[in-house]
Amino acid sequence: MYEPLTKTSGIEAVNKYLASFAVETSADGLTLATGDAGGLAQSVAIPDRLRTWLTDVRLLRGVPLACLVPDADLLPPESIRFFHVDQTWVDRIVDGIFAAANTGTVDFVFSYSMLRLIREALDLELTALAAAQVPGTAWTGDQPMTGMLIRSELARRWPDMIVRAYTSSSNMNSPMPVLRAESISKDIYIALFAGQPEMVHVREPNVGTRYGVEPRSNPTQQHPYKVDYRPENGDTAENAPEIIIEFRGDRVLNLWELGHDSVVNTTRQVALNLEQLPYVQEFKIVHQEERGSKEPEAFGTTMTFRGNRFMKLDSFKARRAELQAMEG
Repeated sequence: MYEPLTKTSGIEAVNKYLASFAVETSADGLTLATGDAGGLAQSVAIPDRLRTWLTDVRLLRGVPLACLVPDADLLPPESIRFFHVDQTWVDRIVDGIFAAANTGTVDFVFSYSMLRLIREALDLELTALAAAQVPGTAWTGDQPMTGMLIRSELARRWPDMIVRAYTSSSNMNSPMPVLRAESISKDIYIALFAGQPEMVHVREPNVGTRYGVEPRSNPTQQHPYKVDYRPENGDTAENAPEIIIEFRGDRVLNLWELGHDSVVNTTRQVALNLEQLPYVQEFKIVHQEERGSKEPEAFGTTMTFRGNRFMKLDSFKARRAELQAMEG
């Protein structure tokens, strides 16, 4: 005969466990708070495969696209959208994963402590992932994440495009960790950032070296092309001087000026100036919005969408007024 691990029944264990909690008010309702970290343990051991899978869930891997973009009009073809990740929503996904193993009241009660420890362990995984990309970053896994979705032919042609994020819109020496950057379908690309970047670069993959010239902003028939001067170290200055190249017809360029200009007089320098760097599309936060959402009053009584769809706002406004009255 097996001996029970404890003489206490399940209901008695639950009552004893819940007695350690105190009910406290918070900004979004009531919460259960305890001073002993749940009364069970201070950490949890997660198998490596499960830990990796749960971390991927926190990075929205495996989450159906329809859950991220509920309407195709929110991400039309040839568009880019930036978004904030609702960590509470992602936590509910993790909670639902473990809820499948709960078979009774005792399991449900004690799962609250386990889920808290699991979320803390996943926070540490994301913190380590960010630190591996940008050593010394102050971001931790419990802080906000943002992201970017691209729906474009670009994602099909450049599935290995390079995404870089920066904490400053004017300083290239302020990198921000990119926690995820990959294609999720033939024409949709996703990137997740450790925080809210001030500047994002989408770069053409480094797949080869190309040489060429560029059209001038004020071309003439004899001098329609130019290249930007680059110093011996190959840097690209913001306002680099132009080297104008003569066009001799029949698709022939006169490179004599390029090779014997006062600033370029070596074969190596000619190659530097003719090198075409990978294309970079830059996105910047020009100004901070004081409020991202509009008040319902700004839409009147009806909110109109594409395709002749609409939503009545009367019941929404009434419920909002009711909640405001309850808050006092």
